[in-house]
Amino acid sequence: MIKLFLQRLDEIFLTENAPKTFFHGTVIDNLDSIKKHGLSAQIGNFIDTMYDDEGIEPDPLVFLTDKEGLHKAVTAMRFHVGKKIGKSVGEVNAEDVRKHGLLLKVMGEPDEFNHKPEDPMNDYEEHPYGVEPGDYYSFGDVGPEGYFFGNKLIALLNRYGLMSEFTYNLGELDDITRKKLKAQLINLAMKKYPDEDKQKIINMVNNMNDKKLISNTRKYLK
Repeated sequence: MIKLFLQRLDEIFLTENAPKTFFHGTVIDNLDSIKKHGLSAQIGNFIDTMYDDEGIEPDPLVFLTDKEGLHKAVTAMRFHVGKKIGKSVGEVNAEDVRKHGLLLKVMGEPDEFNHKPEDPMNDYEEHPYGVEPGDYYSFGDVGPEGYFFGNKLIALLNRYGLMSEFTYNLGELDDITRKKLKAQLINLAMKKYPDEDKQKIINMVNNMNDKKLISNTRKYLK
């Protein structure tokens, strides 16, 4: 009994201290520099734009998100892509991201980076300007271990259900995206309404226009 208890404690300790996956969003133009020098702590355009009118000088940081906050890295990537090609964040589509986006994977210990908790009741530290609840950040340089761009990036975002973060804003879908989105919505609807007639769900989804398809998918993904 004691041996099993100690074994369980070891398992809990290893799980809590296992390397964690983090992400950082930027543009493909920075790939060569990042491969050579890593991610450098700086005041990026994304943060600088947020605080430009407030007269605040943010600290140079490297911002990271975990898998649960991956949408934040996608938003930052959309911002940088839009700035590069002269579009607003909402106008950046999947093809723009495939051509210009870059998502970096960083592995680290749970306590290796600073973290601002989502729940303010669990936040006992002061954080620099620009750090939002749920953010991870570093005052020093960070070395990525994975690079996602092009079709590999789109595949990753599809896997995490994040294509809606930028692809569907315009309300117009290409044939491949429309087909994938319908399959995703059908699967989500069947899971939520297991007693509903499956063919009825399939027919309803297949008859939706793009805007209705996008709207309903967003509801299920929230």
